[in-house]
Amino acid sequence: TPSPTAPPIQLFGTGGSGLAAQGTGSTDPNVPPVTTTACQAQHTIQQGETLFRISQQYGVTARAIANRNGITNINVIDMFDVLCIPASQ
Repeated sequence: TPSPTAPPIQLFGTGGSGLAAQGTGSTDPNVPPVTTTACQAQHTIQQGETLFRISQQYGVTARAIANRNGITNINVIDMFDVLCIPASQ
C-alpha cells in the first residue's frame, strides 16, 4: 500500500491509482486480476519514474508490469511502491 507520507505521483491525466504492488490484488470488481507470472525482479518506484521508463529498464512492456501488479491506470503510480517485474517473454 502507498506510504501515508508520500502522495501519489500524477504523471499524465487524472484518476486511477497504483494498487498494492506486492500482488495482493483488490476486491474492486473494476480492477483487473493480478496475474501470477513469475517476477524477474522487484523495483521500488522512485520520484520522477514512469511505468514506461521502468519497463524499458527490464525489457518488458508497461502494460505487463501493470497487469502483474493490478495497476489500472499506467499513468499513475505511487512512489515507494514495490513492483513485481514479470519475466520477459
